[in-house]
Order: sequence, then C-alpha cells, then structure tokens
Amino acid sequence: MRFRPPAVCEGLKPLSSIFLARTNKCILLNNANIINFRESLQIIAVPAARATREVPPAAAAQLKGPLTQRCCSYRCCSTSCSRRGLATQASCSLPEVTPAIVGSQLVRDPYDQLAAAHPAADSSSSGSSSDSSSSGSSSDSSSSSSSVCGGPDRYVFVRDPSTGEVIGRTPNLGVAWVRAAVSAAATAQPGWGGSSVLLRSNLLLQWHRLIEERKESLAQLITLESGKPIPESRQEVLYAASYIRWSAEEARRLNGLVIPAADSSSSSSSSSGRSKLQYTLKEPLGVCALITPFNFPLAMAARKASAALAAGNSCVLRPSEETPLSSLALAAAAREAGLPPGLLNVVPSCRAGAAAFAAAVAAEDAVAVLSFTGSTAVGRHLYRQCASTTKRLLLELGGNAPFVVFADADLQEAVLGLLAAKLRCSGQACVSANRVYVHGSVFDEFARQATRLFKQQKVGCGRQLGVSVGPLINPAAVERAQSLVADACNKGAKLLLGNNSSSSNTSGGSSSNPSKSGNSGGYFFPVTVLDCRGISADARVCAEELFSPIVCLYDFEEEEEVMHLCNSTEAGLASYFFTRDLSRALRVAQRMQAGMVGINSGIISSCEIPFGGCKSSGFGREGSVLCLDDYTNTKVVIVKY
Repeated sequence: MRFRPPAVCEGLKPLSSIFLARTNKCILLNNANIINFRESLQIIAVPAARATREVPPAAAAQLKGPLTQRCCSYRCCSTSCSRRGLATQASCSLPEVTPAIVGSQLVRDPYDQLAAAHPAADSSSSGSSSDSSSSGSSSDSSSSSSSVCGGPDRYVFVRDPSTGEVIGRTPNLGVAWVRAAVSAAATAQPGWGGSSVLLRSNLLLQWHRLIEERKESLAQLITLESGKPIPESRQEVLYAASYIRWSAEEARRLNGLVIPAADSSSSSSSSSGRSKLQYTLKEPLGVCALITPFNFPLAMAARKASAALAAGNSCVLRPSEETPLSSLALAAAAREAGLPPGLLNVVPSCRAGAAAFAAAVAAEDAVAVLSFTGSTAVGRHLYRQCASTTKRLLLELGGNAPFVVFADADLQEAVLGLLAAKLRCSGQACVSANRVYVHGSVFDEFARQATRLFKQQKVGCGRQLGVSVGPLINPAAVERAQSLVADACNKGAKLLLGNNSSSSNTSGGSSSNPSKSGNSGGYFFPVTVLDCRGISADARVCAEELFSPIVCLYDFEEEEEVMHLCNSTEAGLASYFFTRDLSRALRVAQRMQAGMVGINSGIISSCEIPFGGCKSSGFGREGSVLCLDDYTNTKVVIVKY
C-alpha cells in the first residue's frame, strides 16, 4: 500500500512562536503577528503544547547536522537514525512543515493528496515501501519518486546562514506537482482574467495592506532564511509592498488605444458611407511561471506575481531552495486577502528540482509566460528550452556593474554611494558594483576613505544589533569568494582590507576578522578591499560577477579609456558613475551599455522605474508603467460599420 507519513501538522494553533534550532528552544517572536495567516497556513509553526519545551538532544543533533539528515519517521530518510548513533524515535522534533500551495491544496508532503491530483503517479508509487530496513529500492520506485519529489529527499530543509542550522522545511515537489500546479492555474485563470480591473486592484491593495501590517514578522523571516541584517529585511518588505501597490494601481490603467486610419483609402468615413473604427485591447496571456532567486526572496516574488495577477493571469512560482519560506508567506497573505485558489501556486523544490521545474513549465502549452531572475547561464538554457513552445520570456540575468569615480567627483558622496551599491545583501545582488574605476588623480584618497568606511562595517548575524553585513547564502558562496581573493592576490592585487586566509571566513565578526564575534558556524566572509592597479588581466575578479563583499579598485586616466572598460563585458544590467560635470554626466549616461544608470547615486531601484538590462543581462522590464506589458497581449480590433 502507498506510504503515508505522519500528519505532522495536525492540531496546530495559530502561530505563536518560531523555532530556532540554535537555542534548542522555541522562542516567542511577535506573538500576535508573525504571519498570522488562516488556521491551516502555518509558517514554521509549532504546536502550543511544545512551544515551551526543550528539543530532545537526539533531535537537536539532527538539526545541527548535515542537510542529508532526516527525521527517522519518514521514508526519505537516506541514513537511518541507528547508523547515526541516534535513538530511534516515533516522531523527532524537527521544525514543522511549511506547506506548498497548489490550487486549493496545502501540500505538506509530496505524497499527500497525490491520488486526487495525479492518480497515475500515485499508483506508480504504491509499491514503495516505508520500511527503513530495506536494503535498496527499485528503479521503478526511484523513477516514480523523482516525479513526485524534486530530488532524492522528501523535504527541503531551510538553514539559517548565520548558524548553518535548520530553521524550517518545505515539501520537495517534483514534476507531478508542477503539472498539478499548472493545471490548477489554467483552471482558475479564465474567471480571474474576465473579472473587472477594479476587483483585481482592490484585492491587490488588500494584499499590500497585509504585507505592510506584518512588516516586522516578515522581516524576521527574511533574516532567518537569507541572513541579511534586520534593517535590510525591513526595507525589503516595504520594497515588496510597494510593487504590489504599484501593480494594483496599474491594473486600473489597462487601457487600449483608438487608432485613426492612416490614409484616405482606409479613412474612418469612406465614399460608400460606411465607417471604420480601429482600437486595441490589453488581454491577459494565461499561466505565468515565475522563478525567483534567494537574494530578495520576498521582493522578487512580489514584483513578478503582483504584475502577473494585476494583468489577469495566474501564477506558478518556484522560489529558491535557499529561501522558500518568504514566498510561501507572501502567497499565504494573498490567500488571506481573498485571492481565489489556483491563482498563485508555490511549488518549492531542492536545487535538483529547479531544472525539472524549468523543463516542465517550458514543455507545458498552458504556460504562456516564463519570468526568471538568476544567472546568465541558466537564462540562456531557459531561452533554448522555451523555443519549441514560443513562450513569452522575461529574463533578468547576471550583472557586472561598473562604478566610475571621475576626478571632479565629490569623494565623500562617491564612497557612500559605493557602500550602498556594494554591500546590500552582502554584495549578493545583481546590481551590486563589481568593478570600481577611480581616476588616477584621486585614487589614493578615494581608496583611503573607502577602506576606512568599509572597515567600520560589522559582519555578523543579521539579528544582532549594529550588524550591517550578514553572511553569504551557503558554504559554496564562501568558498568561491575565498578563491576569488586568493586568485586576485596571486595575480598582483594588493589587499587593503580583509584577509587572504580561508580559515577565518566561515565564522562571523568584524570585517577584519569575523571569527572574533562568536558567530561560529555561519557562512560569513569579511568585507574585502583590493587595490587592483597591478593585477593581471586574466584574474577572475576582472571578468566574473563577484556576488560577495569584495571591492576591487582599478585606476584610469581618460574618459574614453574608462568607457571602453565599462562596456567591455557581456553584461549590461546596471552602472554607476560620479561626477559634477553635467555635460559629462549626460554624455557618459548615453554611452553606458546598461539598462539602468545611476549618476551620483548608488541606489537605482524603485517600483516606479523600469527594472531590467540589455546585452546578456536579459530583456523585459519589471515595475514602472511598463510592468504589465510583458504579461499582456495587445489585440487589435478593426470594425467596419
């Protein structure tokens, strides 16, 4: 018979606490308001009866262990408790499952309710045994499991980058659930697309209100799963809410055009006495597949989903496996605001499941739009996958932003601008300044001021007071940053701030030595400033997107020289420069090959501007008055009467 896991979420009350494995306890966090969704929508919830008890040592050991460790009561347990030297328990005190949202279903386990959604997949998995003592599984069982689960495991375990410990888990949904989500979205969309723009706008405004009301609890959730400092997380919540409100207002302006006839032969009133009317309509496209990154887990999901929904579409969202909880909280708030089931489906999966999700939605004829934010390499792969079904694509891909300081710039303002453009999300933003070009006449002074300011930045756990730079997202990101610095130093760069030691970069603390703050176990990397005037041209930092708190300073002498350097990469997302010369400002802005240019400003993103790039940084625009264009079809109607 088909295995069914324990009903781990039965008996949950409205959320009153959030589980932090670091303390081995459940601590209260904004008791009345942390994602206080409908009764069945719990985000990292725990039963009230367990909220004051310490976690058993065996369970705590599991929470602190590698990502492959699982609760022994589930079939996906790849290593039994006995092999790990742990006492077998009927129910380990792991964080409760945050449910995925597929149509009207709240999916806490990949095999839950699968019979109703996909009978064939359910029956094919009926031969799977839940007996953990079995020596192996058949290839048929593995095949069916891979279609139900997004990978070899039943759950995606979410870790706090500041500690490396588990703070939540979601179901790991495979292709069968992706298809179920697309089916639910396709069923729900016609009614939504045919509704009045006023109804859609008002519902999105209610969604916006709920997000703003829960700013603090959502910010805490973002910090828990992404590691960014609480002030940054609060700003992200407001940033996300601003896009929802903007889309709600733009929904009221889905206006068509009346087009006069162009020549006498097709004039509006002909010699025959008949007239002709020409006009356009903006119509929804259907189902939109959305793939979002880890660095702005709430804002990216809100920006994409709100625009798609405002235009009358339905959505299937795949959040990053590193930060799925924020997207699930966002979708749960949308349901509470009154969004009908099936319009916003959230299908979390592990890293291996990302490719399966992309392949599934690319092959689905019902999916009309694919919106992706992520790396250029993955974006190109999606471009090829979607060619056979000619889907509408929105690609916001990698950046390699130049930051130019001309000789006449206000150096203090430029240093502050670099701080804003570089260290947001610990440098893990696609618009982060990557290559800092400083005029030779002011290079030494700028480097001195920048090093002094960056040295003052505190690296540590985002929940600690005074921390301005959080951890990187995972150990692989730390290892990559270490290798970038080592390669640069070996090829001529001079270290002005930070260190070239791989041993101290995985613990938290000050920018000069993170290991001293006592945040051991997190994925921390020190703020690093490199003088790259003598660096070899083949150094990796000269060509790659850094995605870390590494600042590389280069010098230049002539405007023509720096323009060539700025435009020499394949990326074209963002660029920044500082000058007091208005003529130069207008001239350089026009010559910059980028979708967004900041002049004397290190912050260039807001809901009212069109966000997007050119060249290999993608195409399509999000936000601004253009936000609904990529989610609508312009239909021309010609009436002769």
